[in-house]
Amino acid sequence: MTISNIEKSRTAVILCGGRGTRLGSITRKIPKSLVKIKGKPIMWYILKSLKRNGFNQFILPIGYKGGLISKYLKNKDFKNYDLKIMPTGVNSTIAKRILSIKKFIKSENFILLNGDAIFDFNLNKIYNDHNKDKKTFITFIGSETN
Repeated sequence: MTISNIEKSRTAVILCGGRGTRLGSITRKIPKSLVKIKGKPIMWYILKSLKRNGFNQFILPIGYKGGLISKYLKNKDFKNYDLKIMPTGVNSTIAKRILSIKKFIKSENFILLNGDAIFDFNLNKIYNDHNKDKKTFITFIGSETN
């Protein structure tokens, strides 16, 4: 891969492997990332926001009910997205999921997020700020809940 391809690639790794036990009966039939908010699955909001913020490669290490996630992502809404759906095992740890997809990451840096988190902040600015500071190994974003 050339340097120009690396600079143009902006990878997001979206973890979609958990069982969603905190949501109780809601996630017996579907994974958390497909729970609907205002008629759209959480995953729809995540992918649309990432795309709006300049991300163009999406890697999804899937686990629990991963087949449903895979089926949903074949939806016409995502036909022009560079999606890589990677079955990583139902009982895999987060570290194992990341290690198993590492070789598919096209960009020098990447963003890692959970497949059940809806967010509203300027990821483009955060990503660019992270890349400018050559001493920064990791940028962690958190939020306070009430």
